[in-house]
Amino acid sequence: MSLYLNLRKYLENENRDPKEPFLTNAVVDFLNRIRPQDSKDFILEVLLNASAITRDSAASASLSHLRGVLRLSPKIVWKREDPIQCPGRVRPADITARTSGKDEPFLIIEAKLGAKHTDQLNDFGKGLAALHRRASTPAAALIFLTHSTLPPEDFLEDRNERNYGVPLRSVCSWIDIHGFLGRRWGDKFNAGLASELREFLGELGMDTFNRGDIKVMGELFRSGTHPKIAPFFEQARRELEPVLGGWKFYSRRADPFESAEGHGAWDWCYRETGRPPGWYIAWGICIPREFYEAEMLPQELTAFVDFSSEDSEESPVPVDALRRSRVHATGWQLLSKPEPRCLKIEKAENLAKSPGGFTPAFMKWLKSAFQEADRLFVAAKSKL
Repeated sequence: MSLYLNLRKYLENENRDPKEPFLTNAVVDFLNRIRPQDSKDFILEVLLNASAITRDSAASASLSHLRGVLRLSPKIVWKREDPIQCPGRVRPADITARTSGKDEPFLIIEAKLGAKHTDQLNDFGKGLAALHRRASTPAAALIFLTHSTLPPEDFLEDRNERNYGVPLRSVCSWIDIHGFLGRRWGDKFNAGLASELREFLGELGMDTFNRGDIKVMGELFRSGTHPKIAPFFEQARRELEPVLGGWKFYSRRADPFESAEGHGAWDWCYRETGRPPGWYIAWGICIPREFYEAEMLPQELTAFVDFSSEDSEESPVPVDALRRSRVHATGWQLLSKPEPRCLKIEKAENLAKSPGGFTPAFMKWLKSAFQEADRLFVAAKSKL
């Protein structure tokens, strides 16, 4: 049992669980102890290096300006329950960061574990914008740090300063903090604190993509991207590599949210053949009816493997020919719209475990389905 879990239990009573304020206090205490460069790395590599971040020109300019400010600052000062003048009232921000010698924070973090958000993000963003109103490009960012609380649907919309004050906004997961704490620390005392805090996050189930996340994943897809799942697509890549054969990953790093439009998380590989121009095997998690815009598919969270051709005029798999060739690939269905493809889906209820991410059972299903898709490719090519 970690030191932090023991302390939290000591503070608990029947009327109040201090988990959220206790955890944010522990994080602020740790950040104020580490080297300034480590603190800057935390900002740029964790809080502002998420998959879920605003990316319009104003946000990019703010991020560039903020990088410059951090380079010149000798120290970062972190505060907990920092009073911020918001429209019509003063509200305490969960976590703020200032450069040394400055009165106004450049970073406000609204931290949630599972509680619903209200209007805090709107207020804090507008309050932060007011503090930086003299700058044409504010070196400021508003961060939503979450475990299972969904961000507002419009939080990451580009050019939405009318609702959130500043252009640079990000959604970050506690799993990212768990990962940051696992780096090497030169100071033995800080290394010990980091280890205890990391263990505490694991004891709270906030160290991995787990079974509890499955319950909210469908809503997460509808509200936008969520960075905590990304490392597990990298895991899937590593386990698929031995069976890739002539298939190549689309990009060097898995980006599960590219082109998913909020309805899924996926990855894919391709195979150039000449005719048709290319073939693809994709895999991931989605709400099939929305992801594929097909009414006959289920409106529930599923894992999927998708085999298709870049040539949208031609069915990727001539089904009759495959039946005659006796290819062993059960459970596949042919979709004709919006583009021809072969699809295999599996309920997501056994997708994840805690701790550890994707279950061995899911990875076994994924590798088997991938190999079946490869056999479909061989059979399809022989018939075209």
